[in-house]
Amino acid sequence: MNKASLLNELLREFESNTPVKISAIVSRDGLIIASINDYQLNEDSIAGLAADITILSERTMKELLNTTVRKLIIDSDEGSIILIPAGDEAIIFSLIPNTKNLGIVVFNLGTLARRVKNILR
Repeated sequence: MNKASLLNELLREFESNTPVKISAIVSRDGLIIASINDYQLNEDSIAGLAADITILSERTMKELLNTTVRKLIIDSDEGSIILIPAGDEAIIFSLIPNTKNLGIVVFNLGTLARRVKNILR
């Protein structure tokens, strides 16, 4: 099985276990590597924004605290966007509707990020 198939399978598994609207694996250049998008949102915009937000946050954390970003959570009344770096190659993007189980989603995203990092090595 090639890397793209493995990554798409990981996303399908993640989505089957969590209340997610959209999930994607994007490159740090802002390109889609793999995604599941049942809402027909513009994937190129999602990938670009995910990369920009993550890279800017990483620079900020490095400058202010001399540390790295583990996860970013952007929360609103309608839901949350969660971004997790997956090594030097990728970022996991997930759009989650309002849920009481956000901790479980974050845990599953961390597991997904580690698996993606291992595949992309």
